Amino acid sequence: MKYSFYAFTAVLGVAMANPSWAESSVNIYGYLDTGLQYVSNVGGQSATSMEGGALAPERIGMRGVEGLGNGLKAGFRLESGILTNRGSLVNSNRMFNRESSVFIGNDGMGTLSLGRMPDLMYEYVPKFLSPPAPSALVNKHPGNWDNYASQYQYSNAVKYESPEFAGFSLGAMYGFGDDQWAGPKAITKSLGLRFRSGAWRMSATHSEHRQRPVAIRALTGVQEAFGMELPMTPLVVDTLSNSAVGVSYRAADFIVASAFSYTRMKYDDRTANQRNFDVGGTYFLPAGMALQLMYTHSNLDGARWDQITALGAYSLSKRTKLYVKTMYQHASGEADYAAMQNIGVSSSRSQAVVNAGISHMF
Repeated sequence: MKYSFYAFTAVLGVAMANPSWAESSVNIYGYLDTGLQYVSNVGGQSATSMEGGALAPERIGMRGVEGLGNGLKAGFRLESGILTNRGSLVNSNRMFNRESSVFIGNDGMGTLSLGRMPDLMYEYVPKFLSPPAPSALVNKHPGNWDNYASQYQYSNAVKYESPEFAGFSLGAMYGFGDDQWAGPKAITKSLGLRFRSGAWRMSATHSEHRQRPVAIRALTGVQEAFGMELPMTPLVVDTLSNSAVGVSYRAADFIVASAFSYTRMKYDDRTANQRNFDVGGTYFLPAGMALQLMYTHSNLDGARWDQITALGAYSLSKRTKLYVKTMYQHASGEADYAAMQNIGVSSSRSQAVVNAGISHMF
């Protein structure tokens, strides 16, 4: 682990020592988000701790662009997830777990990227619909198998994104496999469509993953799926496909958005299906304040979760915010336990979380 930090520090030092050269630029950027968290029930007990990423994932990265003439550009992006409260990387086995890519393209022909990159599901739905809201208007769902929270990236991948034409833009990705999961069998494919016109934004995506590990029981408490009792350890499904659509409307002082995702997992010719529906809005008040409210419904083959999220944020500057965030989830149907993503499984059908913290971007 310490060797990853030494290498990461060395790379940052080189970038800071050589911030630019002819027709080129290199920038260091990041997002820090840490505060106190209270959970009403996780494993049968309440818990208070310091946690990060209540509004968005913490990260640090570098990006560079070089002008090649005639509108052609090449560049790179290196981005790693971090934990400010622990001073550590999210993934000690990958220095740049969130993204490590190079690209070439221009405004008229689009951009071709190679390396490790986020899923188009993350890029085209919550990330595309939500900004400049303080937090994503599309919640993380139990298990996060639709990847709204970008916990899965494409390794050994190639991505093409088209230029925008009449408000439309297209994206396509193909991953050749990842040794972290199942070597060359873990092929991934993704297609995305975005549209914007005035105050409206719309998006649609479809992704397919082979040999994806899913820890259904550990993350949701659901004990049976695929017609069998589930293990506590991750189960590697043959295929996992995601489809999603979303729409948002932005006015001067508010944003409203809604999205729907459908996940289909196949294991030994048996399937499990999850559907998620989100609707929410943000109202921007004077003096740098914002209020946000979101509702989410998730259904995994009869196991149901309903969640309400409320957020209040105050901007000290364009880069720094203070916030309070509350979430309440109730399980019903065949779901015996509430289970918010990244929080843990409750011992009952209800779970509440309160976060209060500070976020800063640079």
